[in-house]
Amino acid sequence: MTRTLDKWSEATFHPLTLLAVEQREEAGTRWLRVMLPVQPNQSTGWIKADQVTLTTTSVEIRIFIEERELELWDGTELILKAPVALGTDETPTPPGLYSITDPLDSTHNDTGVYGAYALGLSGFSEVLKTFDGAPPQLAIHGTNQPELIGQYVSNGCIRMYNEDIMTVVEHTDLGTPVHIYTSRKAAAEQAA
Repeated sequence: MTRTLDKWSEATFHPLTLLAVEQREEAGTRWLRVMLPVQPNQSTGWIKADQVTLTTTSVEIRIFIEERELELWDGTELILKAPVALGTDETPTPPGLYSITDPLDSTHNDTGVYGAYALGLSGFSEVLKTFDGAPPQLAIHGTNQPELIGQYVSNGCIRMYNEDIMTVVEHTDLGTPVHIYTSRKAAAEQAA
């Protein structure tokens, strides 16, 4: 099935940035399998490598649901380890591989619900049909309720202290991979 995506992200009109997870060559054409920012989560598709601009990054984010922690890595260097608030039992944070697609700077009003900054991800709630009239896109964002960090209180998003989200923003860009694991144990088993 062929599907055409707009060249701009729907939420913030930044250039559409896809995370490539595999490459293959067939009949002299290099193809990339990419994670698609669509529902259902973990959907992939193939694109021709010569039709896109390729960049690389050594930065990645790892989120551990059971431990309620986020780690920001640059290669083998741990830049940040921070507590987070995650989805409730009714609106859980879905595990999987995602990427940053939609940065939203709200430092001008860091007392809003998304705190100082929000980083929209390529994934969506798996239980909500919409959120505030829009697709239920996941995000890593700050908060105006820092007392809730470390709890399961969100609609699936990952909430952080405002100073922590600003550290994440400083080190990431569009396309930065975000791994959400059920636990550190599950992450270790996946890596083995």
